[in-house]
Amino acid sequence: MSKKLKYYLGVFLISAICGFLLYSLLDNYEAFEQQKIDAQLQKAHAEAITNAKAGIEVYASLVSGLKSYTKNSKEFPSEIELQSYLNDFLKETKFNDSILINFIDTNHVFKYVVTPKKIDPNNLKGRSVKSI
Repeated sequence: MSKKLKYYLGVFLISAICGFLLYSLLDNYEAFEQQKIDAQLQKAHAEAITNAKAGIEVYASLVSGLKSYTKNSKEFPSEIELQSYLNDFLKETKFNDSILINFIDTNHVFKYVVTPKKIDPNNLKGRSVKSI
């Protein structure tokens, strides 16, 4: 074999080995990045589920508390009293999402619409549910 052929064969062999190593390195890096993305997605998903469950538990507690509050009052509480109860409840639970409480009578007309900061912010009081 001539020296030239051995030289080209050696260069080809080294190039092939380098190419294979580079391919393997890139493939491993891509797999590692995909694992990081999957881990971040699973973490975000778990946090979203935890937050949703916590929100549902707070909401269930609020509904239960409101039911008990209205049932055990001598007369149905006023909007101001409901708003005060709502603010006290939210302060104790550290619930920061927006919330609206409404009471609709048997004719499907809004009687009370209360948020922590305003009473009837969207002028629903007195309107029929059908009109919406």
